[in-house]
Amino acid sequence: MNIRCICNDSDIAAVAAVFTASVHELGASHYDATQRNAWAARFADVKAWSARLSGLRTLLAIEKNEIVGFISYEPNGHIEFLYTAPGVERQGVASALYREVEKELPGVSLFTEAGLVAKPFFMQHGFTVVEEQEVLPGG
Repeated sequence: MNIRCICNDSDIAAVAAVFTASVHELGASHYDATQRNAWAARFADVKAWSARLSGLRTLLAIEKNEIVGFISYEPNGHIEFLYTAPGVERQGVASALYREVEKELPGVSLFTEAGLVAKPFFMQHGFTVVEEQEVLPGG
């Protein structure tokens, strides 16, 4: 697996596809269809993703010339997005991306707002729950 930064609109389109597939397939174990549809609709196209990723550093995990995961974060250590494609979950993709951020931000405490699917991953990487939140569909 190779890790590189996001480069162009085709990368952004692949990020959108990974996000949408992950929300709908991997999120099905914790969220109903209405919740998943609202979540995925927040960033429905490349233009929305391009705007959202502006100001964030985004790293891509590449296997066999295909983007299989991504992480987006801010210099202060805030992880905004960490998603893997269905079919590669629990195979080290998210951990490899996370470790790369740790290398790029030495000494910075990383933090995030994790959903139910991602919470176990972050807990395994030393995160603690500061506050539980309930986010409504579309919110």
